[in-house]
Amino acid sequence: MDSQHPCGTSIVYAELATLWSVPRAHQNALHAPGAHNSGCAHAVVGIKPKRQVLSKLHAKPALRRVPHSSSVTKTIKMYRFTRSAMMMPMMNYGMGMAPFFKVTVFEQEHFQGKCQEFTSECCNIQECGFDNIRSIRVESGAWVGYEHHDFQGQQFILERGEYPHWDAYSGNLSYHVERLMSFRPVYCASHQSSRMTIFERENFLGRSVELCDDYPSLQAMGWCGPEVGSMHVQCGAFVCYEFPGYRGRQYIMECERHSGDFQHWRNWGSHSQTPQIQSIRRIQH
Repeated sequence: MDSQHPCGTSIVYAELATLWSVPRAHQNALHAPGAHNSGCAHAVVGIKPKRQVLSKLHAKPALRRVPHSSSVTKTIKMYRFTRSAMMMPMMNYGMGMAPFFKVTVFEQEHFQGKCQEFTSECCNIQECGFDNIRSIRVESGAWVGYEHHDFQGQQFILERGEYPHWDAYSGNLSYHVERLMSFRPVYCASHQSSRMTIFERENFLGRSVELCDDYPSLQAMGWCGPEVGSMHVQCGAFVCYEFPGYRGRQYIMECERHSGDFQHWRNWGSHSQTPQIQSIRRIQH
């Protein structure tokens, strides 16, 4: 058994503590004959050991700190910036808190009767308890309304503003139909960057002209006739009208529909009856 040292500490621990802090040059003197005859082990060499030496024997190993790399930091920042721009486009609009698309529909004209707010598409307003939509208030974003449910029939562009009755958004149709049963947002509307190409004949054949502005009369700008055979929307969204001055049937052309390719006038919508297009404008968002 280990004999107890007069200092109250085992000789073994005293020697171990001393060897931890004492330079190698003095360690031989510590083990020399008679080295333990004095009061304390460290008195033999005349060096006082540090008190924290024993605690070092039982301490947990320190964690190794990995130096920061400037390249790693830059990569993380780039990823976070790209993610916020791509994953949350709605939150960057306006004040960043309100939804990008918001519309309130009313069952009666002049914003009377039952009403309901929407921030996404509605394929059948009757499923929401409405008989019909007769007035609309668009608070943000661009929308397109349809004469029938499931986005069928005549199309009506609905941009930010108030539409107290059917005539306000109908585009002066040649026939009177006061009915709007479904609607959806136009997600790709981008007024400043909208661009499309119209072609004289179907399947993108014949004379072509690229459009990036509003044209109340295609013939006035030099287009060859009252008809358009096919269209390709590179970016953004347009509304095409049957007659000059933005009148008649409306056709909403979006780069996200059919990949922007409208090879035939029958692709313009379920209500398409003629290739006649005489005015075109960009959709406001």
